[in-house]
Amino acid sequence: MTVNLHVVPNVKELEDQKTQARSLLHKLIWNKGSMFGEIVQGYLEFIGRNSQGDSCVVFDGYPESATTKDTAHIRRTKGICGQAVIFSLYTPCKIKKDVFLTILQNKQKFIYFLDEYLSNRDV
Repeated sequence: MTVNLHVVPNVKELEDQKTQARSLLHKLIWNKGSMFGEIVQGYLEFIGRNSQGDSCVVFDGYPESATTKDTAHIRRTKGICGQAVIFSLYTPCKIKKDVFLTILQNKQKFIYFLDEYLSNRDV
C-alpha cells in the first residue's frame, strides 16, 4: 500500500476534505545537509502553524499493484533516478527532496518515519 500524507482541517469532515487535502510532503523545502530529524521537526512545526486545534494528519494510500495513477507518477518524475536511502534522525540528507521522493521505497520509509515522529509527539 502506498501512503500519501495530508492535513485536513476537521476530523468530522474527513471524507469531504480528502479530495481537497493539501499534500504535506511537498509543502516544505529540505535544505541540503539537514539531518532527517531536522526535516521531520520542520513538518511538526509546519503542522502547528497551519492547522486548527482539531486538525488531523491523514495517511491515505493506494495499492502497490498497477493503478490508473501510474502514468501520472511516471510523468511527474521526468526521468529522475535515485537510490534507496537508509536514514535515521541523525543522518544528513545529501540529495534533493524530489530525487529522494521519486524512489517509492524512500517515500514510504520517510512517511512511516514522519508518522512515528509525529505520533511520539501526540500529533
